Amino acid sequence: MKPFTKHTSIITSITLILFIQIFFISRAFAETVTLDSGKTLSGTIIKADTREFTIQTDKGDFAVPYKMLKNVEITEENKRTNPELTAAVLKIFNEHQGKRQKKNEEVAKKINGKQTELYMTSWCPYCRKIAKFFTEKEVNYIAYDIERDKEAKQRFKYYGGKGVPLVKVNNKIIKGYDIDAIWSALIE
Repeated sequence: MKPFTKHTSIITSITLILFIQIFFISRAFAETVTLDSGKTLSGTIIKADTREFTIQTDKGDFAVPYKMLKNVEITEENKRTNPELTAAVLKIFNEHQGKRQKKNEEVAKKINGKQTELYMTSWCPYCRKIAKFFTEKEVNYIAYDIERDKEAKQRFKYYGGKGVPLVKVNNKIIKGYDIDAIWSALIE
């Protein structure tokens, strides 16, 4: 009979913990969140779980996965009035941020272990977009202006270049503005 009592006690404890978590995480409070895209949502968090939370704004309800969050701002009032909910949301957010940082570090190692070259001209808008993309993704690359560098122009032609931009990642050549192909070459 004692083992049954132990299991019952464990099950009761787990149920109580889950109830407390659901009760506190389901309580609403007003916050501001910033997404990776830079968009800011202000409103009331009406539901939260381990993957996402729902924020109610004047434009409707939005389910926001933690992995899309860049920042969460919690007011001092809510820290005082809803400390359990605040702690739960911040804990989950920080766990996701830690996972994101680790993944970003792994991607950065892959990307920066590759020799990346951009063959471009000063007047090409797509070349500037690729350069901006490389800067945003923190890709180490070398840019060659084929109108000013004769050796770069010879390599550009050798790689089959007829128009700019042309990107070389290790031995893979990507012609034209194809961010998906460039990204695939960087992370493979």
